[in-house]
Amino acid sequence: MPGWDLGDRWKRVRKAGGPGWKQAWAGQARKLLVDPWCCGIEPAGNCCPPFRCGGEKSKTMAKTGSVLFVDDESVWVDLMRTAFKRAGIPNPVEGVKDGPEAIRYLRGEAPYANRAARPLPKLVLLDLRLPGMHGFEVLQWIRRQPELAGLAVVVITGMEAPGDVRRAQELGATAFLTKPLSLAKLVEMAGRIRDNWLRPDRLEEKC
Repeated sequence: MPGWDLGDRWKRVRKAGGPGWKQAWAGQARKLLVDPWCCGIEPAGNCCPPFRCGGEKSKTMAKTGSVLFVDDESVWVDLMRTAFKRAGIPNPVEGVKDGPEAIRYLRGEAPYANRAARPLPKLVLLDLRLPGMHGFEVLQWIRRQPELAGLAVVVITGMEAPGDVRRAQELGATAFLTKPLSLAKLVEMAGRIRDNWLRPDRLEEKC
């Protein structure tokens, strides 16, 4: 597989769960983020070619707003930003580490009171296993706010527990995604996110 891959060991770690699985998985991803295209994991010659930024596609796609990524592991916010760049997606990705911070951001409370600098996002990517306030609690709070009725909220998690998909649907999640184990797959996911929730001509329809 082109690009980096966390490999069978990390797939087993994520599947097994248990104490420390998230820190171990994120730690490996953070190490690979240093050189995501040719990290030495894949044999020589198997790395993806460098992404060429810019071009007509990037110029013609309007910036339809920011994406708020709620995840306590900042490495995944960095990885998503990298994936957006590789996919030619101009929408900025803002990161917050937990539920209360996400709520402050969405309410426009300090330090996010300046809506010119920190506008209300067009899309929320929401991890479930957050410290303190669970992702489902954040989702439930969002869906109770009339002013956020049109906000798309995509649950994106590293470990899916039984019943998570159904619970997300019941609480009004727009979609449910599982974090991929390679940058190439994450770039593909970013493309799907763009096509479904970030294209200007589809934004109103999806929200």
